[in-house]
Amino acid sequence: MKLGNTLALALLASSTALTAAPAASAATFGGFIPVVSLPRSVATVTQSVNASDIVSMPIAVTLCSGANEFPWFVVRSATVAEAVGSCYTIRATVLSANNVRLEMNHTGGGNGISSVKFGGAGSVIGFDRTNPNPGTAGSSTGRDVSFFPSIGGWTLRASYSQPLGLGMTPPVGDVYGYLALSFSSCFDVGDFCHIELDLDKAN
Repeated sequence: MKLGNTLALALLASSTALTAAPAASAATFGGFIPVVSLPRSVATVTQSVNASDIVSMPIAVTLCSGANEFPWFVVRSATVAEAVGSCYTIRATVLSANNVRLEMNHTGGGNGISSVKFGGAGSVIGFDRTNPNPGTAGSSTGRDVSFFPSIGGWTLRASYSQPLGLGMTPPVGDVYGYLALSFSSCFDVGDFCHIELDLDKAN
């Protein structure tokens, strides 16, 4: 009888501990927004890009310490470009004419990451959203940022800025010069982020 009571108490204590334990953190997506910003004029927009186009795209990484890094993509193959920072890698893989996979890994040590901004002067890359459709001439089918299973205790939010217009034509509102990704808490050791989107060539 005493053994039975002891076993029952042990099971009850174990059950209580499991109930009280915090749920495991999971990376989530908070969506995307366009940010009101000044437009930029380009001569042409075309649907497809390859790794040699992606290397023109500047990257600005803000670490949780407040420091900034500016890694550059380098070509790994015809369809893959990769940037390496102090504690992370960012890989862009062209999957199809309107789909590029962006993966970010924290490689350990160093600092956490609070945000990453893609785009800038001299870049031939435009970020093509799904709507409006039809959009900018030459952009064809766009693709909003799509979030895939990732690892971390943060929520990712994306924002588009600097709408691109052709020549003197005002921007339609589907192609942008910048994409910013922000994390609600530090993207840290062991974390992984996977998104897919449409990159166009705009120059």
